[in-house]
Amino acid sequence: MLQDLFDEDIDSVLGFRTKKLVSIKDRRLGFIHRGVQFAVVLYIIVYVVFINKGYLKTELQTGSVITAVEGETITRENNALKYWDSTEAAYPPLEPGGVFIATKVLLTKQQTRGVCADPAMPCTDSSQCTRGLGQCKNKVCMETQWCPAEDPTDQIVTETFPLTGTADFLIWFKGSIKFMDSETQFSTMVDRDPVIWPDDGANTYSVADLMEIAGTTFEAVKDSGAIFDVLLYWSCNLDLSSRCSPSLVVTRVDASSTNPRGSGFSYRRAVYYGSGDSESRDLYKMTGIRFLVRSTGVGYRISMEAVMLQLSSAMSLLTVAQVVADFMMLYILPERKRYAAKKYDQTKDFSDMLEELERKQKDKEMEPKEGQIAVDYTEEDDQM
Repeated sequence: MLQDLFDEDIDSVLGFRTKKLVSIKDRRLGFIHRGVQFAVVLYIIVYVVFINKGYLKTELQTGSVITAVEGETITRENNALKYWDSTEAAYPPLEPGGVFIATKVLLTKQQTRGVCADPAMPCTDSSQCTRGLGQCKNKVCMETQWCPAEDPTDQIVTETFPLTGTADFLIWFKGSIKFMDSETQFSTMVDRDPVIWPDDGANTYSVADLMEIAGTTFEAVKDSGAIFDVLLYWSCNLDLSSRCSPSLVVTRVDASSTNPRGSGFSYRRAVYYGSGDSESRDLYKMTGIRFLVRSTGVGYRISMEAVMLQLSSAMSLLTVAQVVADFMMLYILPERKRYAAKKYDQTKDFSDMLEELERKQKDKEMEPKEGQIAVDYTEEDDQM
């Protein structure tokens, strides 16, 4: 095989291929070629330019958010009205990256350390209670704990306060974002007055409005609570806009397709008073809606680099039309063999032809001219 390679004509092995321009008079190929070109141009104009905005340079950044809660509600306690404001219903008042609004509060007052029944631990014998500490009595474990234990079924021990009025609490979102490449910053923290949704440029939303944006209702989450992701999304034109306002995207995160009701959200906090053996506490179980707040966005501006990139990509894509038409012509159409014969042409080895012409020219020059006689002689002939 190696010998066959050396025997090959070097001009054939290292031959150069170039394109041959042939005009194929076939309307089918013309339709295919122009059709693919039209599809490529349509893709560039509609998707790349208008939908994807390929001529823009984008920059993704994250920002910061602070919240302010305002509102008040009234519940009834032992036939007496109890007033709740945002300080009590939105606790803790300052939560990094979030805010909590209570929808139901369970209050167990004047708990002290001791041994008492735990309604959350029913039993039939002491082995079902805390080992070494608890005892089963009257089908309930007697445990060492804060007494009396929380019992939502006993309104004398644990009072229940449904805070239905918190649906009208207002949350003011103040956000800021900075795009580092262009040193451009946008902020709503300087706004002096709240703008309530659904007005243009809204920065303040009621709890019920946020539920509506998330695709649920306050009534659906008030008993078990819920967790929502609140995103302040900025989309800013860095070339033209002197002001950019975020849009609000609210998504429930404690629910899923397999658990549409969600896991809910609640936590407990205690208020202590007294000291030593006389220390007591009031236990609050806070059920409600927790909003996890964040800020992110994209800034865009016209970029010559992006424009040149899209133009070069478009020119490259236009060659697809030629490739498709060639494929149809050479492999699909019935006349493919005739078209192939016209498309491909192999030249003669002109370098060998030139060598042959030069050899013949030299041979011709060595031949005696007309009227001359070729004489061969030696030195001996010359001495004679």
